[in-house]
Amino acid sequence: MKKRYRIELSEEQFKIYTEALEGYSRFLSGQIGHICNSITSRKGIPIVMDWETISNGDGSKGALLLKRYLFPELSPGSYHGIGSNDELQMPRQISYEMYREARHFMSKGGEGRNVYSERGLNYSGIPETKISEIGISEIRNEKISKIVSDENFSLGDNTGSGTN
Repeated sequence: MKKRYRIELSEEQFKIYTEALEGYSRFLSGQIGHICNSITSRKGIPIVMDWETISNGDGSKGALLLKRYLFPELSPGSYHGIGSNDELQMPRQISYEMYREARHFMSKGGEGRNVYSERGLNYSGIPETKISEIGISEIRNEKISKIVSDENFSLGDNTGSGTN
């Protein structure tokens, strides 16, 4: 059986986790300009939609140079799709699936329907990411379990020495 992991995140951490997965999956698709827009948006700088055509003053084209270096098979304005068959196919698919499931989870309970209202497709064939909110009772039970499993804790011992 393959190992499975569980991560606990605060609401703010979960939002950043989701943004990071989106950026990574887009980067693996060759969408370099999206990363630039994400950063400028966070810094409050007006978004420039096409970073691949912006000159940086010396005649070179900002993100286009990076894209040409990393993805020489792609022309400006083109990207790998989720199912594109190349050496980055699996990490691109897995990161997209993780991002998509996080956005689906975030959209639950919201008003109206949107593109994230339904679960995304599983392209990679690996088990789907499972996301759930931790309730107060679960947190309390985890704390009690930790106290009970502590090797120094013993019922009936009033001395605090941990022995009966």
